[in-house]
Amino acid sequence: MKSAAIICEYNPFHNGHRLQIKQARELFPEKCLIAVMSGNTVQRGDFSIFDKYERAKQAVLNGMDLVVELPFPFSCSAGPQFAKAGVFIASELEADTLIFGSECGDTSLLEKCSRHLASPEFEDALLKNVRSAPGISFIAHRESVYREMFGQSLPSGSNDILGIEYIKSINSLGSTLQPLAMKRTENYTASECRQALRSGNYKEISRLIPGDIPPMQSIGRELEGISTFILGYLRISEPSAKSNGIRNALIACARSASGYTDFIDSLPTKTYTLARLRREIIASLFDVDDSERNALPTYTVLLGANARGVKYLSELRKTSLFPVLTKHSEASKYRISDTAHFKKAVKADSISALTFAFPRYPMYFREPFIQK
Repeated sequence: MKSAAIICEYNPFHNGHRLQIKQARELFPEKCLIAVMSGNTVQRGDFSIFDKYERAKQAVLNGMDLVVELPFPFSCSAGPQFAKAGVFIASELEADTLIFGSECGDTSLLEKCSRHLASPEFEDALLKNVRSAPGISFIAHRESVYREMFGQSLPSGSNDILGIEYIKSINSLGSTLQPLAMKRTENYTASECRQALRSGNYKEISRLIPGDIPPMQSIGRELEGISTFILGYLRISEPSAKSNGIRNALIACARSASGYTDFIDSLPTKTYTLARLRREIIASLFDVDDSERNALPTYTVLLGANARGVKYLSELRKTSLFPVLTKHSEASKYRISDTAHFKKAVKADSISALTFAFPRYPMYFREPFIQK
């Protein structure tokens, strides 16, 4: 059985995701659709608004065949690291196609952009540009160099930018995945879904999110749910010459801030994006360094499946050595339980449990949702 993968977050799952799965099913009626989905930490530098098992359940109920985890710290890393980890897991699960949402819907254009960005000439010019003006954001540097070298701007849509990173990762890893940019035509966004959920706007929630309206106590408070812990941890942390400049800036801001809102307002957003700063906050809490984020995942976790997904996974396990875990004992079996990645992923899940209105028992593994 062949498969197509979608690297996603479903934070939360909304009607735009439902439409994408429907379109993917129409294109590939015989393939197993696999979601490689962020766990309880997400790429924008935050904890997910619903836990990973609930989001996987919604995906399966709305047509996804198999949902596995993109684990911490990759799920909470910058675009290149997030993309590389997702592509690696999709490849290890023997998917042959990678589907992703795109503002332009032009796979050829995104492939051309990825080749330009990966060229040694571009990388050298970008490095020189960054060194010559360190106070400017990396994104601004990249756009300036790209426009100067190739006479046009990079696609500016967030999905296109991530799509380029997927293609770069496919090429750098030597993966056989075939990229497919699926043009976005709907106007649903995860950010407006989160806003509606936080404000309890039931009319908007009904428009944006399929199925029953979730109970308010199941909605996580994201980073703000542990704001006191974040400030306290950073205030007692010591700046270090070995740490990157962002981490030391976070410590300085936390020590001078009167509270969490003041802390966020004082962050150096003119130099770094807020998403990058939030990612660095989480990395600080769990002592994650660049070498860990630049590595490759050594496992994934089964979060949900239907009958087709269960059958696909059963067949895959006959030939693949890549661990798809369902319980903690399997981590020991595959000698993963003592690795830094696994230990920190478990810790991150434990802390994420505190962000809900009624903190849950911290469990990295629960029973995956299996649709009968």
